[in-house]
Amino acid sequence: MKTSNKMVALFAKQETISSFDFWKILNGIREDRGASPLRHNDFMERVTDEIDDLGVCETFVHPQNKKEMPMYQLSKDHMLLIGMRESKVIRKQVLKWLHELSDRVNDLQAQKADRADASLSFKEQSAALKLSREFEGKETLSHHYSNEADLLNRVILGSTAKAYRIAHQLDKSDSLRDTLTPVELEAYTALRKANETYLLDGLTHSERKEKLTGRYKRFYCQRLIDEMHLLN
Repeated sequence: MKTSNKMVALFAKQETISSFDFWKILNGIREDRGASPLRHNDFMERVTDEIDDLGVCETFVHPQNKKEMPMYQLSKDHMLLIGMRESKVIRKQVLKWLHELSDRVNDLQAQKADRADASLSFKEQSAALKLSREFEGKETLSHHYSNEADLLNRVILGSTAKAYRIAHQLDKSDSLRDTLTPVELEAYTALRKANETYLLDGLTHSERKEKLTGRYKRFYCQRLIDEMHLLN
């Protein structure tokens, strides 16, 4: 049963999934195993019978029949208890789905940590740029920082940030980092750190571009190609 990225993100944030969403997941598992779907009323009876600490009962309007329906927020332990009401074959699939959900949450949290590292290294690169220009008696203006950021964007993404946003239909408010793959995030962090050193060593823009491009091709190009094959 496929789980949406939105559901994974919500579970990572609040550690619960709505009873309605889990009902759909459970019926998807039942269908895959040749069992008939479970009526929502019957499912909710299981929920209220099995779980003592449900919390506040919410309501929502069903998207198809427009009826108001009860809903609870279910933790991983809640979903496990409800899944244990199923047959042996379906119980195993529920447990497998819960493990996969946890794995995807862990992956998402690791990516967020990588994005935080990438953001921090950008600030450090800006500080290195300012210091290197001060050594030369030059003022650092806002466009110098954006040009420096686009140096890495051109090396890794093949375009400036503005062109990348247009090509991928991103709003200005959308974080560019959130669209990057794990390998791209790793490349950004590593190349920014290398660029800080090049800046403080006094290398010119063209010299830094050449060195960064060489490091990118050597360490990340093939890995990104392999990653794209896995994602597709």
